[in-house]
Amino acid sequence: MRKIISAIGLCLSLSIFSALANPQDDEFEKIAKDYCENYLASHPEFSTELGDHRFDGALTDYSSESRTRMLANAKQVREALKKFDDYKQLTGANQVDVRILRENIDYEIFRLEEFATPNGTRSFTTRAWPTVFISWSRVISIPRKSAFQICASGWTEFRT
Repeated sequence: MRKIISAIGLCLSLSIFSALANPQDDEFEKIAKDYCENYLASHPEFSTELGDHRFDGALTDYSSESRTRMLANAKQVREALKKFDDYKQLTGANQVDVRILRENIDYEIFRLEEFATPNGTRSFTTRAWPTVFISWSRVISIPRKSAFQICASGWTEFRT
């Protein structure tokens, strides 16, 4: 009898939760699911790291065409998410998820436009260099004071 009451309670709570969902939630969830599936397919190493083994036999394609396609997809999803600028039209966790997804997409666009060369190797812009150098100096145990002095005086003085 106790199991039956628990099952009925669970069914009622799930039906109430689904009754609170609205068409904007369904639309957002479709956009998010499509983006995540596309991201996992284009980054198979990350997919495997998460435990999704559908793409185990593939590696990330860093070709210029692939990067252009990833950038276009990210910009398209960012445009689609503009409908949800007022995140209060979504219910529950989707209010948080839309903001998280938007931040991740903005970072992906930034990464594809600013941090990688067409052949897929990393390059750093001058705006990012001091932060990168400070982080790198901590890894190789350069004293923090000298790292800050180098960044304060400028990279050109350090090289000479």
